[in-house]
Amino acid sequence: LLIDMGCNQTGFIQFAAQVASQARIMICFDEKLTDGIINPRNVNMVNLIAYTLPAGKHELESFEVYGFRYACIFVTEGSLKLQSFSVREYAYPPSLIRPAKFEDPALKKIYDAAVRSFRHNTVDVYMDCPTRERAGWLCDSYYTAQVEYALTGNNSVERAFMDNYRFYTPKWDIPKGMLPMCYPADHPNGNYIPQWAMWYILELEGFLKRSPDVDAESYRTLCYDLLAYFAAYENEDGLLEKLPKWNFVEWSKANDWVQDVSYPTNMLYCKICKIIGKLYNDTSLIAKSQNLRDTVCKKSFNGTWFVDHAVRNEQGALENAPDISEVCQYYAIRFLELDKADQQYASLMDAVLTKFAADRSSEIDGIYIEPANALMGIYLRMEIL
Repeated sequence: LLIDMGCNQTGFIQFAAQVASQARIMICFDEKLTDGIINPRNVNMVNLIAYTLPAGKHELESFEVYGFRYACIFVTEGSLKLQSFSVREYAYPPSLIRPAKFEDPALKKIYDAAVRSFRHNTVDVYMDCPTRERAGWLCDSYYTAQVEYALTGNNSVERAFMDNYRFYTPKWDIPKGMLPMCYPADHPNGNYIPQWAMWYILELEGFLKRSPDVDAESYRTLCYDLLAYFAAYENEDGLLEKLPKWNFVEWSKANDWVQDVSYPTNMLYCKICKIIGKLYNDTSLIAKSQNLRDTVCKKSFNGTWFVDHAVRNEQGALENAPDISEVCQYYAIRFLELDKADQQYASLMDAVLTKFAADRSSEIDGIYIEPANALMGIYLRMEIL
């Protein structure tokens, strides 16, 4: 039996059935159909729960939370009469969402979908997604936190989320000063995303503005321990080079261009040095941020575009690789705080407005520029626009 819930639901699966004779039941579910059926191997996971039930009436509820629109019930042994199938919703309380009115029904539909997405992705932490992984990743949280405050006028989930990382005790060989990429979660392979720790500082800046009762001093140790971690990877130019583990700039080919010196990463580094410097009146850090900005602009900007990375040649000197991504331009504008009135960036600013459209070709003015993906390019693009 294939069941369509009408839209994605997130919560505990409930069903009631009258079993005529011992039955083996499997419930398979997913957000979408593939060729009219549920593909049990979609996104490398099996969404399936199974029961073996004796004869009689049963009212059951799953122990864990799942998300899906479509469910398929298989009875592979015995027989039963299904009496009900439902989901007990587990999401941010709708009563806490500020009401909004739209005259345009299309805008209302978009808004309602956004609210629903927020509610299902925000319970005790900000989740990557409520279906595939109920996990609290950094970077995603930078945006979800802004949504929580915009929709509700408070940031109760963000407070818990930020404290989780502030109270984190290093384990699983994650080095001192570095933050886990996803928490609360265990990383027994010792992996982490250096750039995600920087996004935590970006969120911290907004969090403190949204939380005037929170003392920035409680985050001082975290901030300076993180800077101490990064300082060990600064090269002769003061730029971060050959950062270890999972370096992440964007879900695009730009993520193949993160070594040896990633300019988008150093643009982020420039920004967090400025944020921490301002938080703690650290003039040396503010000066360091300015030096980073000047160095990145000098080395990465070719007169039209910012290139993504530099690599060491056989003689050990750094040379810019020819690779250029759309997202790198957004990192530059956003985190180097480029002046849109500066004539040397006039062509770049025009490209953002007139050439980097969703339906653009891969080449602009005869040069291949890797198109942006949603995470992070499209979000940064929307901020800049």
